[in-house]
Amino acid sequence: MKKLIFIFLMMSIFPLLTYSQWNIETVDTAETVGKACDIIVDANGYPHISYRDGTIGWRLKYAHWNNSEWQKAFVETNESVYGVTSIALDDTGNPHIAFFTDGKLWHAWWDGSDWQQEVVDALIWVDVGEWNSITFDTDGYPHIAYTYYTGDSYLKHAYKDVSGWHTQVADSLTGDEFQYVSLALDGNNNPHISYYDWKDDDLKYAYYNGANWNIERVDSTGQVGTCSSIALDGIDYPHISYTDGTNGGVKYASWDGSDWQIETVESNIVTGLGLYTSLALDANDRPYISYAEYMSNMRFAYWDGSNWQIEIVDSAVSCEWTSLAIDNNGYCHIAYYDSGDSTNLKYAKRIPTTEGIAFYYMNENNINIYPNPSKESITIDISSNNSLKFKAEIFDIQGKKLKQQRLTKVKSEMNISDLSRGIYIIKIKNENKKVIKCNKIVKE
Repeated sequence: MKKLIFIFLMMSIFPLLTYSQWNIETVDTAETVGKACDIIVDANGYPHISYRDGTIGWRLKYAHWNNSEWQKAFVETNESVYGVTSIALDDTGNPHIAFFTDGKLWHAWWDGSDWQQEVVDALIWVDVGEWNSITFDTDGYPHIAYTYYTGDSYLKHAYKDVSGWHTQVADSLTGDEFQYVSLALDGNNNPHISYYDWKDDDLKYAYYNGANWNIERVDSTGQVGTCSSIALDGIDYPHISYTDGTNGGVKYASWDGSDWQIETVESNIVTGLGLYTSLALDANDRPYISYAEYMSNMRFAYWDGSNWQIEIVDSAVSCEWTSLAIDNNGYCHIAYYDSGDSTNLKYAKRIPTTEGIAFYYMNENNINIYPNPSKESITIDISSNNSLKFKAEIFDIQGKKLKQQRLTKVKSEMNISDLSRGIYIIKIKNENKKVIKCNKIVKE
């Protein structure tokens, strides 16, 4: 087995913010309870967590907040659960959990009165689903990305429809393993998967375009790609957080329409960072990442529009796992495992920050910007009874203003042919210099 390579330097290159804005609770307390935790929030902003309980073997457990207390229950009581667990909610708000036990990939779900289970994929003497990730499509059907190990390794995707489960191979690897699988679905319900290639120590990305699987090697600089977590933005571009094992840090990769943009979020702090990274995007597609400092702090990073801001969520822990979700109000929720003396499953909630690029949506429905994406120009269509005193400004994703133009007609054309391919931010301001619409545009 290969081991992570950490550089142990006492060094901090980002300012640390207080963790007093985080509300922290203990969800479950027992011997080794909380490993392999995964979190999701429902429409009310209430958290649901799947995890492993080591008090009696390794049983699958589920906890959720009902607005007054934590409700906890065992999902699987007969077999020990190994590998990761992953959780998703269906369109009625009921939880569904993917997990690995008895060499098989299982799907468990709450039907409103009892837990039900079914085998998704299995083969004798094969490890199926040790690494898995579950989510739902817009038609209300579950999809699972997972590993399939026979001595060689396969990255597989399973989806359910009215006729049952269907599986397909996305990628294969001879004589080694794929690990750390994370799944997201685009607007057409096509799967996008980030994962780790153990053989080459690389971060990889696979996506299905409706006809074929496409495989990309996102980052191959040193040992990179463990603990990957993927999310898609509003135009279905992938964003991935992952561990930099060579430098003991957290990295972030995002697709800009033509290339992968890769940056270091934080690195080289004491014993190494980036264990069990988890990524979520807010309503404005800004990235938020939770991660653990090895046997130490629970940490959190977010992009404020110009820099990565770092916070310590909980300093009295010895973290080994973390999972992050953002609710509809912009609140961040983190489930994490404290492997110290108490061995607890813990939960932290944070109110949203107002720092960084501000996004306003006042009267935004009266303004249409099209076509998007575009190669040459965009049309800005303003339906307003007021005299036209508006201005359009275009910024790069770092917040640097690149272009501006006064809008003196109901429909104004703005030339963008001189911009490089990629993603930009357009702001429409009124005569009081207030932003009344802020959108992403894509230059092809």
